[in-house]
Amino acid sequence: MASLSMLDTSAPRLSLTQKIWSINWGLVTLLGIIACFGFAMLYSAANGDLQPWAAKQMIRFAISVALVL
Repeated sequence: MASLSMLDTSAPRLSLTQKIWSINWGLVTLLGIIACFGFAMLYSAANGDLQPWAAKQMIRFAISVALVL
C-alpha cells in the first residue's frame, strides 16, 4: 500500500525554465556528436550526397530531439 508521502502533491512544481536548466546538456551534446558522425557516414555512403539517407535521418533526429526536449 502506498504511503501518504508518495501521494503528497504539495511539492513545489518546477517552471519551464527550471526544467530546461535541469536537462543533462552534456548527454544531449554527446548524442548530438554521435548523430553527426552517423550523418557523415550516411553522406559518405551516398557518395557525397544527402539523398537518399542522410537528409531523412537528419530530419528524423531533429524532430526527435524537439519532442524529447
